[in-house]
Amino acid sequence: MAGQRSASCSGATAAGQGLGTRCAPQSGRRRCGAVLFEVILALALLVAAAAVIGGGLTAGIHSVERLRLTAHAMDLAVTVMSELQMAQAAVRPGEPQPFGPPFEDWSWEVILRPMEGAASAEGSVTLIEVVIRHKAPPFVYRLTYPLPSSTGGAMPQSAEGTGTTP
Repeated sequence: MAGQRSASCSGATAAGQGLGTRCAPQSGRRRCGAVLFEVILALALLVAAAAVIGGGLTAGIHSVERLRLTAHAMDLAVTVMSELQMAQAAVRPGEPQPFGPPFEDWSWEVILRPMEGAASAEGSVTLIEVVIRHKAPPFVYRLTYPLPSSTGGAMPQSAEGTGTTP
């Protein structure tokens, strides 16, 4: 009896000499097959759970990056608009301007266009749009101020800003 294997699927010998990998004939095969199926099923569930968790982490990282780019672009757009208000930056419509270090990946552009249907008794209204672009990853942010022509260069405080990924 010392050298015989038990009928269980664990493969332990009757003498307790360690674990084997074979099952006893007939009665243990079904049991060993069921255990193998359970192990494979558990591994498949583990892989599926890891894929779902990995996908969630990737989506979260991309959202944080997009939020960081939006906040940075918003700050740069407000800075450019403020410089335009104080006449510290030259308005060259349609001509992209690079930012200096440490913002080499960023550029800005000013677009001037008349506001449709906004003519008042004082004159027409011009929309000043500051477009901020990031090279890699590609990202565009737009900040628009309406400017009545009678204000003499002072811009109102209301603004609209939008960030997009092309």
